Amino acid sequence: MISFARTINPDLKCILTVSPVPLVATASGRHVLVATTYSKAVLRVAADSVSRMLPDVAYFPAYELVTGPQAAGSAFEADLRNVTERAVAEVMGAFFATFLADETGSAPVPADVGRGRPTGVGLTAAKEDALQEAMASVIRARCEEEMMDSG
Repeated sequence: MISFARTINPDLKCILTVSPVPLVATASGRHVLVATTYSKAVLRVAADSVSRMLPDVAYFPAYELVTGPQAAGSAFEADLRNVTERAVAEVMGAFFATFLADETGSAPVPADVGRGRPTGVGLTAAKEDALQEAMASVIRARCEEEMMDSG
């Protein structure tokens, strides 16, 4: 699809992510929990493969920010399906810190995206550092909140 889209716009840059929102139902005949886990895993592998293979394609870890151990389940509403407004704001903050055009007006996705970055995020070192700091900030905030709750 990306290759086809680039026949129309050769300068196309893409950002892939996996939604953390679980499936509500499945037509596979499998339990929805199994189907959700499977679908997220397949999408994550596909996104990683594409971001490593194609230039100007990046992976943004929205799924990991919401479902990772640092979130400790607090990123979901009581229904365990919807993501809290706070979690959405944190994910979007990390996204904007990573991909928003900088003061020079450069493109949101750096030209070297998908090339040679061991994490698979495929960002320039500066943009990857910004993402790492944004993710660390989310984790610190959650950890500090949990420490206050336990005291």
